[in-house]
Order: sequence, then C-alpha cells, then structure tokens
Amino acid sequence: MSNNDANTTLMDTNTTSTGNYADDAVEHISLKLADLPTLFPTLDLDKPLHDRLKGAVPSIGEWIVQNLSKTWEIIKQSDIPNGFIVTLAEANFNDKYLPFTKSRLERVEGFTPEFIDEFFEAQAVYLAVLNKKRFHLCGRVRRGSFGSVHQVQERSNFYASKVIAKTDDNEAILYRELRMLNIVPSSPHLVQLRASYEQEGNMVYIMNPWASLDLKEFIERQDKFEFWKSGKINKTAGGMLVGWMGCIASGLAMLHANNIKHRDLKPANVLLLVKSLTNVRPVLCDYGLSKHFHAESSSVIQTGTMFYQSPERVRGKVVGRSGDIFALGAIFAELAVVISGESKRHLNGILVRKGYAECLPRGLDKILALYPYDTEWWMQFRQLISRFARG
Repeated sequence: MSNNDANTTLMDTNTTSTGNYADDAVEHISLKLADLPTLFPTLDLDKPLHDRLKGAVPSIGEWIVQNLSKTWEIIKQSDIPNGFIVTLAEANFNDKYLPFTKSRLERVEGFTPEFIDEFFEAQAVYLAVLNKKRFHLCGRVRRGSFGSVHQVQERSNFYASKVIAKTDDNEAILYRELRMLNIVPSSPHLVQLRASYEQEGNMVYIMNPWASLDLKEFIERQDKFEFWKSGKINKTAGGMLVGWMGCIASGLAMLHANNIKHRDLKPANVLLLVKSLTNVRPVLCDYGLSKHFHAESSSVIQTGTMFYQSPERVRGKVVGRSGDIFALGAIFAELAVVISGESKRHLNGILVRKGYAECLPRGLDKILALYPYDTEWWMQFRQLISRFARG
C-alpha cells in the first residue's frame, strides 16, 4: 500500500508519552480517512437527571406521561398501589431504563420486597408481550461471547436480538450490560439498545445494528469476503482498513468521553456492518464487562479476554482506560498484518497463544518486523505501535 492509498498521518512523532499506554499517546493519532475529532478528552460527568429536568418539565404528571407511560401500564397490571408511580417519577425513573433491576427498586422508599416481586413479575410479562409483537425472527443466527444473536425485523428495519439464559452466576453481568447499553452515547460505531425484556428465563436485548460478521472472522479469513477481494483489485483495500482503525478508535473515544471503559476490547467484539463492496462500518459491541467510571478512576479487577489485556492488568495491577488503549493497539497491529499482506499465522507464532502482554517487550521487535519499511506511512505506524506497547 502506498502512502497516498492510506491518505493518513498516524501520529505526531514529536510528542512524548506521559505514562504507560496513556490516553495522550492516542490523542495524537490523526486518522484523516475517518475525520476523527481529538481523541479521549477529559470531560465532566453528565449532570444528574433532576438538574436536567429543572424548568423542562412543569409537573410530575407531565413527566409521567412523557417518560413513564410503560411503567404506569406495568403498575396497573399489578397489585402495587397506583400512587407509587409518583414515587418512581420523583426518584428519576424513566421508561428507557426498562427493565428495572431489583437493586434499583430496593432503593425506592416504600417499595417493600412484596411490591418489588409483584412489579418484577408484571414487568416481565408486559415487556415480553410488547416486544414479541414488535420484533419477528428472520432465521439468521450469529454466535456471541455469552449467547446466540438472532436477526429480527421491525417493519422494514433489521436488528440483532441477543438471547442469554439468565443464571445466578451471570445475572450481575447481564444487568451490567443492560445499564451500559442504556447510557452508551449515540454513535455509528457503537451498538445501540432498541429494547430489552425477560422471557422464559432468558434476557433478551434488541440492538442496532444487525451484523453477521465480526472483525475476528475477517482477520482470519479475509479472502473469502467479496468487499476485500474488490478492494484488492481496485487498490483501495489498505485505505479501507486504515479507515476501520479510525472508526474503532472513534467509538472507543466516545465511550471514554462518557466515562465508560469497555474492558474487553478485541476483534470478536467489533462488528462489521457490510452495506456494499465499498461501505463496511466497524461497530463496537458486547458491553457486559464495561464499567462506568469517574475521570480519575482505575480498577484492579481482572476482566475480559486475557489475550488482549495490558501487562498491568495481567499482573493484577491498577488499570484504567489504559487497558482499552492497549487492546486498541493490539487490534491495530492485527489489521496492519492484513494490510501488509503477511499471514496472521506469523503473528500467532510470535504471540504463542499467550497474548500480547506475555510477548512484550521482547516480542515487539518481531511484530514490527512483519511490516514493510518502504513508505513514510509504515515508519509512522511502527512508531505508533511501539508507543501503544511501551507507553
């Protein structure tokens, strides 16, 4: 691939990193092909809901009509006194967060355990009936990390229906993913929640978009896909993958700007939405391990697929957003192997099934040796990957 094909400058080589895999190491990536904004700025947390409502909703009644109409229907189908809808409105409940979790309902003053069980049963019935009528199975299935993903249709639109059997062991993860889906910002590179409900012991998430392909499958078998074959013929394949790098970085930057760490970023959690031979859009998915955090927070919890974890996380040390940044660099490294024409087997031979953290720092030079030296683009890309790996 030529420098013109890439049409990008990957980093400002005059900058220096201020810490291991620090956010500022990525702020200097300028992927022009994707027209990225400045990455990973420091933003304040969103204002509390009650602050946003001041002056916007003149009465509790209008708030209920606008934002709790579904919850009102659930209460009417239960033995809970109707007046509790006012309590929920005052506690900033909103239909968009349905289904409500037991832990959240337990924090509502006056909601007894009996009321909570009654609400939970009525909520499950209401949402199952409501959403089963709206979404119709189309027959296509994709396997995800925690369950099957079906293609469903609502009118002329297609969505992904993620169905997971709920157990005592995974219930916390399921509700964590639901919370994350409810606060994920709108972005063409982030999966969005359309609806959710419980049915016959399963949690069901309806999400946009539906995609039958992920980045892991593409990296492993790229030559089977027509859009890649077409790109190689037209000499646009390399530029397309550089654009994907920008899209993935943009999606992750949006999560971090909204104080969300992904914590399991890997090729299998990047969907590829294939619109045409020249329009393939990466979309980040699977937020089950994600965490909502304050700007200065870190975490020592070891979560996610260890193959793409940072050395700090593998060793049980404190990690923050830098864990996502390391995984982003690993994805970039794999895409670059595809761009260069090298076989993924050569990269796997360096990693030896242990993952990126275990092969560093000695394996870094071997990884960089897989890439060409013939253009300024590749020289800059090497510096970028070194920066991801060395901090």
